[in-house]
Amino acid sequence: MVSNQSLKFAIKEINSSSEYLPSIVQLGDANSATLGFLPHGAYKRLADKNRLLACINSEKVCVGYLLYDTSGYKVKLTHLCVHEAWRGKGIAKLLIQHLKQKTSYFYGILASCRRDYNLDRMWTSLGFSAVYERIGRSSTGSILTEWWLDYGHPNLLTELTKKAIEFRITAAIDANILALPYLW
Repeated sequence: MVSNQSLKFAIKEINSSSEYLPSIVQLGDANSATLGFLPHGAYKRLADKNRLLACINSEKVCVGYLLYDTSGYKVKLTHLCVHEAWRGKGIAKLLIQHLKQKTSYFYGILASCRRDYNLDRMWTSLGFSAVYERIGRSSTGSILTEWWLDYGHPNLLTELTKKAIEFRITAAIDANILALPYLW
C-alpha cells in the first residue's frame, strides 16, 4: 500500500484476468479524446505481458493506470491516465515511480504527447524532458512532443565526458612563441 497526502493507494500489476481490467478499458475509452484510440485487445495483450499498472484506492476502485511496452533499451509509455476526479493528487507520479522501479535496468521512459494539449508542466513535474518534436499521424498533422525520463545509467558519452574532465591537460603558451614565425 502506497500513501500519498494521507490517501492510501496500491499499485498493482494487472493481467488479462484481473477484475480491474474492464474498469481500466472503460477509463481509457472515456479519455480517448486525449489518449487516442486503443483497441480493447491491446489492453489484454499488454496485460498478458505484465505491461499494465493500476492505481487502486482504499475502496478498491481503479483511479488511474499506466500502459507501456519495451523496445530495445527503452520503456515506451502508451497510456498514462488518471480519472478526472483524482487528478492533482500525485497518482501519475506514483505510477511513474513504480514503473521506474520495475524497469530500472532500461535507460529510461519515452512518452509522446500532442503539443496542443499543453501538458508540459505535468511532464516536467514527473521528471521528463522534451527531447524533440515530430508530426503526428492525425489528419490535422498535429505536433507531438517526445518526452524522455532518463534513469541516469552511464553510457559511452558520459564515460568520455568523465574521462575528459578527469584527465584535462592544462597548458599555457606565451604569445611570443606564437608570434615567432611571423618575426622571421
